[in-house]
Amino acid sequence: MTDYGIFIYTTHKNYSRCQKILETWGSKIPNIYFYTDRDYDDERFIKVNDDDAYESNVTKNLFAILDAEKKGHEWSLFIGDDNYLFKKNFEKYIASENSSENLIYGEQISGTWSKDKSLSYIDGASGILFNKTSLKNYVPKINKNLESYRNLEFADVVIELIRKETTVNKKPTNENFENNKLYFCGTAPWDNPMHTHNRAITFHYLEEGLVKGWNFDKLYEYDLWENKGE
Repeated sequence: MTDYGIFIYTTHKNYSRCQKILETWGSKIPNIYFYTDRDYDDERFIKVNDDDAYESNVTKNLFAILDAEKKGHEWSLFIGDDNYLFKKNFEKYIASENSSENLIYGEQISGTWSKDKSLSYIDGASGILFNKTSLKNYVPKINKNLESYRNLEFADVVIELIRKETTVNKKPTNENFENNKLYFCGTAPWDNPMHTHNRAITFHYLEEGLVKGWNFDKLYEYDLWENKGE
């Protein structure tokens, strides 16, 4: 199996959501890490700061990227605690890609950042995927004073602004949906029923409680049923 790590930014306020991840889609993933603002006995939870504000996601994401480069996995996926990862589809996707290519992967969005509507970037809601090569080329451009990025508020925007200073390129998977291929998805299943679960790599966002018939548990039931006998 291809070596990979899953890096999740979170807060102590969403600790129960992290536990739900560990009970469902993350239960069979050995290299899974949570970047948070409180100490826990579980070594998979890594305290970055004391900050539980939304803007702290910027610092937590960048800290996770620095940490991922040190851990040295072949692939590193950065997502939030409200994301569902389809493990089988993710593993199929990274197995089909070349980890030596200088790329990041995900669903590209544009026209959403108020300070620069022309900016196109990989949506953090769908997940941002690096390989070992792109991480190596990306990390040197990160200002080690991570708090200096906080005023930009959105981690995925910050990640793109840094990327533009590097040699790393993007590989969006938006067109994969139309072409019947695996794709990253930045919307929840109840927000867009057109999305097909059997080809999604990720879904954002997910709740602990049911929303129009879906939550972490229901998606996990679907996931297990879809992949039964494998």
